[in-house]
Amino acid sequence: MPRLVLFRRQVEAGGSAREQNKAPLERSSWSRLLAFLLACLFACNIVPGTARADEMFSWRGGLGFGKRKMNRGPEANREEFITTLSLTGDMLWGPARPRTFRFGPAMEGRTTDFHTLEGAGGFTLLIPLPLDMSLTTTGLVGLAHRRQAPDGWMGIGTATLGYRSYNYHGWYGYGLNVYFSARRQINDVYLVEYTGGVEVDMLFCLVIPYLAVKNWLNKGDPHED
Repeated sequence: MPRLVLFRRQVEAGGSAREQNKAPLERSSWSRLLAFLLACLFACNIVPGTARADEMFSWRGGLGFGKRKMNRGPEANREEFITTLSLTGDMLWGPARPRTFRFGPAMEGRTTDFHTLEGAGGFTLLIPLPLDMSLTTTGLVGLAHRRQAPDGWMGIGTATLGYRSYNYHGWYGYGLNVYFSARRQINDVYLVEYTGGVEVDMLFCLVIPYLAVKNWLNKGDPHED
C-alpha cells in the first residue's frame, strides 16, 4: 500500500513537470504567430503599391487579311485570300501601376469571309515597352465551323503591338493594336491560316459614337435646367 501511494505521487509529480514544460512552449508558439501577423500587417502598410494587384479589362474589334492554305484531301494545295472580323477580350492581372507585366485569360470570336463561326479561349501575356506601348503574346484553343472548308479544333498563336492604357480609377483599359495571328487545324486535315490587321477598342467603335449621337439628339442649352 505505501508503495502504491509513492508511485501515485511520482506520477503526479511527473505530470506537473510536463505541464510546466508545455506551457512555455505554447506561449512561444503563440508569440511567434503574433509576431508573424504583425510583420505581415507592417509590410502591407509600408508597401501598399506592391502588395496589391489589379485587373485591366479590354474588348477590341479586329479587321484582318491573310491566307488560308490546305495540303490534304480534295482541297490539296488550295490557297485563298481571306478577310476576318474578330472580337477579342482579355482580363490581365498585375501590380497596381502602369508599365508592368500582366497575365490573364483571353477569348476570341471570329468570322472569316462571313462563311465561318469561330470561338477560342486561352491566356495572354503582356510585356511593357517604352512610351506606354506593349507587346502581347496569346495562346488559344478553339473550334471553327466552316461552310467552305473542314470544321475542326484549332491551335492559335497571336502577337500584338500597340498601346494599352492603364486606368487609375477603374478596371477598363482600352487598347489599339496591330496584330499577326497564325492558326492550324489540330485534327488530321492540314489547314493553316495566317492573318494580320488592326484591333480597335470597342470603346472607340461603339461607346463613344453612341454617346456622341445621343448628345446630338438631346442637344440643348445645359444651363436651361
